[in-house]
Amino acid sequence: MRVRLFVLAAVAALATVTPARADLVLEFVEVASLTAPLSSAPALTSLTMNPSDVRFIQVVLRDTVGPGNGAPGTPLPAGPSGTQGQPTWSTNGNDATIAGPGSVGLGAFFIQLNSIAGVAENLANPGNSRLVDPISFGTLSSGTSPPTFTRIGGALNFESEPGPTPDPTSSRIGLANFRIVAQGPGNGNLTIQDPNPAPTNQTTAVLRNSDFGGSPFAGDVVGIDDLLFGVGGTTIYALPVTVTPEPSSFVLGGLALAGLGYRKLRRRKVVAA
Repeated sequence: MRVRLFVLAAVAALATVTPARADLVLEFVEVASLTAPLSSAPALTSLTMNPSDVRFIQVVLRDTVGPGNGAPGTPLPAGPSGTQGQPTWSTNGNDATIAGPGSVGLGAFFIQLNSIAGVAENLANPGNSRLVDPISFGTLSSGTSPPTFTRIGGALNFESEPGPTPDPTSSRIGLANFRIVAQGPGNGNLTIQDPNPAPTNQTTAVLRNSDFGGSPFAGDVVGIDDLLFGVGGTTIYALPVTVTPEPSSFVLGGLALAGLGYRKLRRRKVVAA
């Protein structure tokens, strides 16, 4: 498949725009595997693991205004200037055909997951992250550096126009799945941030008015980084994680202390005798 690499280049050149309201958010959801499709499970508010546990976390974009196709809200501006509003998602624009004039879908995204050093990490191996929808998007990973942080994103493939819209039931678009490995006892936050927070680097965007296959009209691109992350990337999404010792380690620790106490008591008795 041909990837719309021009999308990110065009988005990066957009001027700064100020969001009208934060109607788009990112959420963490636990899934069964790295290849899991979009999940409708409740968003995680925390995660508890034991050392060496392996869990899979899906990051989703959720439209808080309403369900997928045709969600209500203020349409995005006609160009790169003006005030951003809630995308009015539409897979078929103003008629029954796929894409075309009036259509709005997710055209590109790029996110960064920050691990918790020594506690819960997205390790540097070939199976550490994966797009939820590798059919619609080509994978991007520029600057990734696991286990410290993992960068992953997608650029819409040609003939995937206009791009995904939020699921009608969950109001979500699946972005990426991550493999999280518990390294040792401790706690902290797994976080998602904008990897390029400069206002001129709008690397998450919607694609509007594109014809199917990008021909004759490739569509126009509007950055939505400010809607997701705030102006300058000030919004960071956090998942509190606690890694607790295995119950068996408590038992062994207790036995060791009991044994030490017994030895001390026995030594005292020998001295007294």
